[in-house]
Amino acid sequence: MTLPLGEFEDLHTAAVYGMEVCPEYFGTYPVPLLTPWGYTARYKTIHNGVYWIETDQCVSTLAVCYVIRDDFSKMTLCLSELTEYDKEHGLDHTLGYCFFREADSCLPLLELVQNNSRWDWSLIDKPALMNAVWTRFPVYAAAHNMREQWGRNDGFGIMLRALGIETELQSSPENMIVLTPDGGIKFLNFL
Repeated sequence: MTLPLGEFEDLHTAAVYGMEVCPEYFGTYPVPLLTPWGYTARYKTIHNGVYWIETDQCVSTLAVCYVIRDDFSKMTLCLSELTEYDKEHGLDHTLGYCFFREADSCLPLLELVQNNSRWDWSLIDKPALMNAVWTRFPVYAAAHNMREQWGRNDGFGIMLRALGIETELQSSPENMIVLTPDGGIKFLNFL
């Protein structure tokens, strides 16, 4: 007898995706032991599959598991780095982690915050996070806000248009990347 795996190749892949939607059954994503900058010495869980890691080489990095990183923009993915093993075997096969340098971590965190409003973000100072994105990636922030004003981030409206249903694209002021005076750029509440 074989288990119906649906769209998944094997049981391991099904379990990895199951960790995101049903961690009480499949367990949580394991903290990666190896990063591009050495072994994990300490870590802080931001969310299941999203970890702030300090390595044995004194490098701080944001680690995001394979399943969660699928929602990142191309620009954000270009900032990520992989372990040698994942480069060699392909992240689609290893189902490992992508890592972001501390200086670049504001961008993937912003995209996670904006796309996962049900998660607990108490460890992240959102105004400081947006300030950090404006400081580090001003072109990204300006382009994002322009797309938002034009309704280009309205996924549902875009889908309806693709189906031939005429609809007006909506913008959401709460999705704008805003500057907060005196908000600083230290967005991690646990450091």
